Amino acid sequence: MWIMLAALLPTGLGAAVLFHAFWSDQRDKIDEELIGRSRTVASLLRGEFDSTISRLRVLATEPRLIGSRASIAAGLDEGLSLGAGWSHLVFLALDDNPAVVAGPPPDAILVRMLEGSRRLVAERWQPAVSDRLPAGESGSAIVVAVPVLRDEAPVGVLAAVMDLGRLSRKLADGVSADHEVVAMLDPQYRILLRSRDPESFIGRPISDALRQAMEASPNGVIRGETREGQATFTGYAPLLDRYSVCVATPSDPFDQALTRSLA
Repeated sequence: MWIMLAALLPTGLGAAVLFHAFWSDQRDKIDEELIGRSRTVASLLRGEFDSTISRLRVLATEPRLIGSRASIAAGLDEGLSLGAGWSHLVFLALDDNPAVVAGPPPDAILVRMLEGSRRLVAERWQPAVSDRLPAGESGSAIVVAVPVLRDEAPVGVLAAVMDLGRLSRKLADGVSADHEVVAMLDPQYRILLRSRDPESFIGRPISDALRQAMEASPNGVIRGETREGQATFTGYAPLLDRYSVCVATPSDPFDQALTRSLA
């Protein structure tokens, strides 16, 4: 009997080693694919932000922005007509003068968002992106702002309010299969955009496990569950300084492949 066990032991160890190698190889492939997918989606969305920042920087050189309120308003109206995907274009002075707004009258929430954007820009006099703006019946938006400089000295802040519908379409472009769930997260790790059933999930926080993983590393993959309770692998990647993207895919195919390998 001991002889038989001794003969079988190497076989069992060999099978275990082969199984572990197979599992590690498959998991590495999943991790690599999901991180790559997350970076691809982040690149699609980043293009929208980069385009907005570039256009705002050009508009910030508009001479009328340092004229009278009527002159500023005229410059903003013209700029807004060229800003696809913007609902408002706003000039915020450095003093206590009221903001000059092109677009519908801003509500109290938008006013607070614009003030927050002005503070963010003034911290480093660099472009800044606001937190999520819940805008009621008109949908959702975020604010992108750049400094207005003259002779390298700041004179104000120019801000555009982006319609998240345009970003949602870009997010949808990044979905490679029906089973995938893709999301954009705000700086507080709340769901800002989501490819599946967005109305039920926008504004909700991600799981504690995913948040901890994202705080520990800018790129990675974890195993967990979606908000619907589906077991998944979720890859994540940074989008902007304070924003990020996640791509989740069901883990069932991986588990089934392992089961078949043991049969």
